[in-house]
Amino acid sequence: MDIISGLTAGLVMTIPLIPASMGFYLALRCLKFPDLTIQGSFVFGLVITAYFIERGEPTNAFLFSCIGGAVFGCITGLLHMKLKVPSFASGIITSFFGTTLNYFILQKAFSSSAPIQEKNLSNRGFFEYFHQLDIESTTLGQYWFHTILSVTIVCVILLILVWLVVSSSYGRKFSMFGNNRQVAAIYSNNSEYYMVIGLGFTNLLVGFSGFLCAQIYKSADIGQGTTILIPLLASVVIGEFIINILKKKNSLKFVSKPLLSSFWGISSAPFIGFFIYNLIVLIFSTVLLPSVQTSENYSKYAISGFLILLIMVFNKKYSTTSNQDELI
Repeated sequence: MDIISGLTAGLVMTIPLIPASMGFYLALRCLKFPDLTIQGSFVFGLVITAYFIERGEPTNAFLFSCIGGAVFGCITGLLHMKLKVPSFASGIITSFFGTTLNYFILQKAFSSSAPIQEKNLSNRGFFEYFHQLDIESTTLGQYWFHTILSVTIVCVILLILVWLVVSSSYGRKFSMFGNNRQVAAIYSNNSEYYMVIGLGFTNLLVGFSGFLCAQIYKSADIGQGTTILIPLLASVVIGEFIINILKKKNSLKFVSKPLLSSFWGISSAPFIGFFIYNLIVLIFSTVLLPSVQTSENYSKYAISGFLILLIMVFNKKYSTTSNQDELI
């Protein structure tokens, strides 16, 4: 694998997942909520896109993947705020409900009499035209140039919209609620709905990411729900680590950290973290592991050790005895 092909593969694996990384990042940092709902809402975006793509309705795929993701997030928020279910448990319950629904939708999408775990799509929906351009191109086509460019434009537009929401008065209320729920309750009688709406918004981004991935990868795999969490967590860990080193900030609180207070911070941290994580995975799977003739499963141990080391270094470098805000 040459350098350009490796970078291209990293971009193909990174860019469609940027909205999911952004949603997970906002839930974790704005709302202070470790949201496990993403495992269900992401797969829902995949399977509902497969359902409508097979019927030639990509517009409906876009609408229902976003709406479905938002509904998943709102259900988690209601379980947590109204029924007082712990944050981890509420996300798991919603994802468990979503798994059954996702199997049903994927089964209906391909008119199968038995449950389906994974299925390839007949086309790439909105991105089929750009993929055909890559096939016809003799120079840049092999690097998925047109497809990457089109998805990048979509994600940049989305990042601008997310920034407008986060920087608005409503976005600041969400952040205030995440930082101090008691203070937020003083200023608003319905402050608990900030969590519900906030989780709905973050999971809308995750569902949209599933919509993109189903088209770019031309497949819908329910098993991706169990593997998406670690890459998203890694994107937060690596992205915050690198950005804070570059910015030389000693605090990660909302009032002072650049990651949530500037468009550069909120857009660069998930992208940089996810891109570097995918490059690390590619290096392990295509260079290091084949050279030592060992199984690809060992890459998970190596990457886990790398993340643990990164968290240890970060907390030691940027934490203080009086004011500590851990990386995770």
